[in-house]
Amino acid sequence: MGLDFRYGSYNESLLSTARIIWAFDLELWYLRSLEFVIVLKSLGPKLFMLKNMLRDLFAFIYMIFIAIAAYGVVSRALIFYKQAPFTGREIQCCLIDVKKKH
Repeated sequence: MGLDFRYGSYNESLLSTARIIWAFDLELWYLRSLEFVIVLKSLGPKLFMLKNMLRDLFAFIYMIFIAIAAYGVVSRALIFYKQAPFTGREIQCCLIDVKKKH
């Protein structure tokens, strides 16, 4: 499918679509090729341990992201206190147009 987009047309938007499809296909190919490496006795257990450690790492990164997002919401609320009305549209404008406010 990526080859069809790449060589089928000369449109720039389809070329970027083809690159995205190729990147996704390459990622899937790498993941599928890891299954063959797991069979090896020397690398298999190490890759299994790495997979478990990455799962724990992602859980930790998720907790850090929640803490940073909570800090960002509170700091923005304190900075824009009584500067913007508390309506959905004004909150959206404050979040999107931060550069224009300062």
